[in-house]
Amino acid sequence: MILFLCFSLCKSQLHPIPAKIDGFVYKKPIVWGESVVVEAFLDPVCSDSRDSWLPLKQAFDYYSGQLSLVVHPVPMPYHSNSFTACRSLHIANKLNSSSFYPLLELFFETQEKYYSAPTYGLSRAIIVADMTKLALTVVGESFSTAFQSGFNDSSTDRAARISFKVRII
Repeated sequence: MILFLCFSLCKSQLHPIPAKIDGFVYKKPIVWGESVVVEAFLDPVCSDSRDSWLPLKQAFDYYSGQLSLVVHPVPMPYHSNSFTACRSLHIANKLNSSSFYPLLELFFETQEKYYSAPTYGLSRAIIVADMTKLALTVVGESFSTAFQSGFNDSSTDRAARISFKVRII
């Protein structure tokens, strides 16, 4: 028992337990115990995530009174720009909480330009600037400086990392 407790404490130091439930609720608050909670783990630069999003929304609309939907942005390691896109989603949500889903859908619409091959010769700074420009069309141009500063904010970095790490434990 003591060994288990020590292991648990050590593991929690490596992967901190989030202070609140991770993820972004779609359209309405979760009604715990009164609806089925569907959790979707989506990568904004993944074509499979993009292709599953419309059917997921249709199922949510069809069963609207019985479902709650929570989306977790998960940067898959084999999509080169996924972490930056997920971080953009966290920054957008921090600045304007109603912008998360419009930005997620905008990433799905334009994700081909962030695939590995088209961005192979681009620096991270150029990709961040491009994603910022894209995000500002949803978040609002007045948030330009704050959005750019969000990439220097350790809390958005941590949010994107924890969202991924908690899912792989």
